[in-house]
Amino acid sequence: MKIRRAVSGEEQKVHDLVRLTCEASWPSIYPQASIDYVINDLLTPALIKNRIENCNFYVIEENDKIIGCGGIDVKDEEQTEARIRIFFINPTFQGKGLGRKLVETLESDEILKDVKRIEAPASMFAIPFYKKMGYEHKGGKLNYRDGDFIMEKFLKR
Repeated sequence: MKIRRAVSGEEQKVHDLVRLTCEASWPSIYPQASIDYVINDLLTPALIKNRIENCNFYVIEENDKIIGCGGIDVKDEEQTEARIRIFFINPTFQGKGLGRKLVETLESDEILKDVKRIEAPASMFAIPFYKKMGYEHKGGKLNYRDGDFIMEKFLKR
C-alpha cells in the first residue's frame, strides 16, 4: 500500500472508487436518487480531473488499484483555511487505518503551512471517522450544506 499524488488521467479510476463506495455504503441511509446525483452529477470524472489538477490530490494504491483518495486545497486568499476534497476509502479497506493515514498525509501537505483551520464535508457515515481524527461539527453545531455535514479542525501551530 502506498499513498502518492494522483496524476492526470486517473480521474476515471477515482470515479470508479467513488461509485463503488457510494453504492456499497450509502443505500441504508441515503435515497437512491441522492446516491445517483453524487455519482452522476456531482463527483463526475470531469470534476475529479479538476481536483487532481488544481488541488493537492492523493490516492492510496495497492497492487496497482486505487483504494482510497482525497485532496486538500486552500480555501481563502489569506491561506489560513483549507478544505478536504473527495475523500473516499474502498469499503473493503475501511477500518484498517488507511483513512487515518490519508488524513495525516493531507494535514501535513506543504500547502498548509499557514493554515489554521481545515474544513471537511462529511457524509453521515464519515462523521464518526472525522471525530476520531479530531474534527468537530463546524461552529460546534450540526451544519448541513449541499448534501454534506461540515466538520472542522483547528490546527495547532
